[in-house]
Amino acid sequence: MKTSYETRKSRKAGCDDGSSIYYVSGWVVLTVLVSTLIALAISQNEINYVGAAIGGACIGTISVWLLGVVVASITKTYWTYVNGYPFETGTTVYVKRGVQAGRVGRIVSADQGGFSFQVQFDDVAHKEWLPAKSLSTHFP
Repeated sequence: MKTSYETRKSRKAGCDDGSSIYYVSGWVVLTVLVSTLIALAISQNEINYVGAAIGGACIGTISVWLLGVVVASITKTYWTYVNGYPFETGTTVYVKRGVQAGRVGRIVSADQGGFSFQVQFDDVAHKEWLPAKSLSTHFP
């Protein structure tokens, strides 16, 4: 039986652990740096510094956004490959994080978007909805 501290600690794991703010702030800093460098490169050739700053900001933001799309796509593809996603009904899964971490269950149903799954554990009556990021395919 988990203590209340262990339960609270396990609930914090996952997407809500605060790391997403560092991820987003890193992309914002990268956007500002790229925009500044492009603005400086443009201003070397032109006298219109306001136009250079606006052009650099636009080009920098678009280029970092495109880089973010590529990185997110690669990350999603890697995550899908490693965890065996998408899960189908009847798939045996291992719970990696959350209150049920370390347990093995079977997928009973999925939500309409396929991002949450109802997992049935050893006890027939015990079913719980879990996010896809907390599950991975279990190979006994």
